[in-house]
Amino acid sequence: MTPDHQHATIAIAAMKKGKHVVMHKPIANRLYEARQVLETARTAKVATHFIPWDSNGSMDLVMAWIKDGAIGTLREVHNWTNRPVWPQYLTLPADQPPVPQGFDWDLWLGPALDRPYHPNYTHNVFRGWYDFGGGSIADMGHYSLWVVFRTLKLGAPVSVEARPSGACVIVDHVSHKIRNDYSFPLASTIRFKFAAREDMGSLDLYWYDGGMRPRTPEELEVDNKELEAEGMMFVGDKGKILTGALPSQRIKQRTWRWCGGVVSAATITGQHNGGRTVVLLNSVAKAQDLYLDLERNYAGEQNAPRLLLLHARYYLNPAHSTT
Repeated sequence: MTPDHQHATIAIAAMKKGKHVVMHKPIANRLYEARQVLETARTAKVATHFIPWDSNGSMDLVMAWIKDGAIGTLREVHNWTNRPVWPQYLTLPADQPPVPQGFDWDLWLGPALDRPYHPNYTHNVFRGWYDFGGGSIADMGHYSLWVVFRTLKLGAPVSVEARPSGACVIVDHVSHKIRNDYSFPLASTIRFKFAAREDMGSLDLYWYDGGMRPRTPEELEVDNKELEAEGMMFVGDKGKILTGALPSQRIKQRTWRWCGGVVSAATITGQHNGGRTVVLLNSVAKAQDLYLDLERNYAGEQNAPRLLLLHARYYLNPAHSTT
């Protein structure tokens, strides 16, 4: 596996030699390097392909709901991941083990600053270090947020606010906070603020990693449910849309029980008997009727609707059914 910090250097060198380039994420480990890669691609006149760009699914159904006013005006997008799934070291290695036989450490370092070899840097662990990787958001944000940025026409944020976790160490029986200038935190939340664009209002995008998640929506708390380890939620001033890790993915829990009881021309899609099943919620649909219809179509199968529309006023829990 080529570590993130090598992507830009290798891609630019190849394109300048007239070589076609297929690259995985991220394009680079620094914003300046990413811009250099894109500029080189524009001028080199070679074929390029960014592997994860077409693996993000579609936001068409989500946008159809939003444009139809199902959740009112979109105000926030929340995206959370179960990353990191690698050790996240908070201090630099103190020992210096020998370089494994056959491993070219200088080649692996490439454009990075020279330092002694240590296995805490290599393999999948490189993602956690500033010099070698982009952390959890560079690992998974390409997949989940690519289509969000394109569909919602998001450019550069107005501001970014990060809230990382901290850690302490005991030295001589005294606790000291670790000053970490080398690696990504064990967990973090990040808020990106975007100004209004074209026909869309201002928007806040929230990223969570290391087990952090948004506050559980009250629509899930009704039945003592919680958010899954990975997911995405679109929040409007009148409701919410909850999906899997990508905007096109269904959620694993059968939380579609709480889908809004009165929604104008909204649709839920899923896989049923190898074909496409579409359930139309008419403007006069009753929550209890919808509950029974979904039970009949999806009971006992792994094909629950791919998206969940959460409405603050309507619940499919029998105790909160509408009339």
